[in-house]
Amino acid sequence: MNKKVEALKRSIGKNKEKKINGIQNFLQHRLGRKDFQITKIDEIEDIIDQLEDSDFENMFDIITEKYNDNYPYYIYKFFFRNEKTIKDFKDRITEQFRDGNSQRCSEKIDICTILCNDNENNFELIIKYKIYNLKPSMDGKVRENLGKRARGKIVFLKDDGLALFGIGELKHVKDLYKFFIDNYIDIISFEPYALTENSFRYDGPIENDKITIFLLELITNKLFEKGKVEINNYSRMGFAKPKNPDGLRSIKVGGNNLLNATEVAEQIRNGFNLKLVEFTMLWGLSKDTFLKVTITITMQDVLKITIVNSDNYAYNEEVVKYIFNRIIELQNQGITLGTAANVLTKYFSGIENRLKMQLKIDRDRCIEELKKYPEIKEHIKLIEKIYSEI
Repeated sequence: MNKKVEALKRSIGKNKEKKINGIQNFLQHRLGRKDFQITKIDEIEDIIDQLEDSDFENMFDIITEKYNDNYPYYIYKFFFRNEKTIKDFKDRITEQFRDGNSQRCSEKIDICTILCNDNENNFELIIKYKIYNLKPSMDGKVRENLGKRARGKIVFLKDDGLALFGIGELKHVKDLYKFFIDNYIDIISFEPYALTENSFRYDGPIENDKITIFLLELITNKLFEKGKVEINNYSRMGFAKPKNPDGLRSIKVGGNNLLNATEVAEQIRNGFNLKLVEFTMLWGLSKDTFLKVTITITMQDVLKITIVNSDNYAYNEEVVKYIFNRIIELQNQGITLGTAANVLTKYFSGIENRLKMQLKIDRDRCIEELKKYPEIKEHIKLIEKIYSEI
């Protein structure tokens, strides 16, 4: 094996699949071959006579950059303005980054390069950027000298008007969003998708948090499609308690089949609102073949759908699009008192009964212990009465 190829292979580290895909994108542009594909580093040897030392330096840059863990997708809607097209967008980006100069995006981010990939259904921007930490100084906060190199991508689903920001952290997504608005507002417009209590109809008053009911209805009913989509596990849930400046503000619960877990029912009963759900989806590729995908949906300033694990990551955008469309359908359908009652009764009534039984057992044990103290014997009836009303 060629020494340079061997060094690449030895240095690739974690997130191997993403880094190989980054190298593939680079070589497609370098060779002018959109059909060029690799699945492992060794395959570079097949075209090594077409490469120069600078190409290997670029590939080393690719594998030493910071990549997102998992596959996060922040959901934005987009549309072109003034009869502009993807070609106008691409030409403006190419012109702006023509000389290889970094573009200031925010105090913490510089964009180094943006590569444009176009195909029949999708338009992709591969974004290489640097992340800087700010440190105190006599003149206020200043950037550290060296930034951490990172990369992400934005996938534009042409027919759906959706832009999927594949960037690790929401604060960086917001910086990039502002950069695009500031530089390309005459060509393209973006709108972050966020779900709030006012985003859908409901025939109140619904006692529980509306978003909690919405998410539970989504993952226990709306996402299912007979013969096409099944969900076989709920492995993580995250809760936040609004208007709670003192004490615990958020909590996450992990495990298996959490809809039957006491901890989940307790959070909802204690006023915590559901903000994150993780589950495993069986996605039908054919009548007898299913793709297994673990997905997280996070409700925050921008809706985030994360592919945590998948048998085949080539279906990521298709899965995300399916989930988003079901969210829109449920949003248009609205939440009713009947929906809320059905969801909570179906999944939590058994848990509530178990909790009540456990409370009764604990009270009985406590009373038995109190009976051991002669000095309060005459108060036992009153204690039993008080306990029964708690």
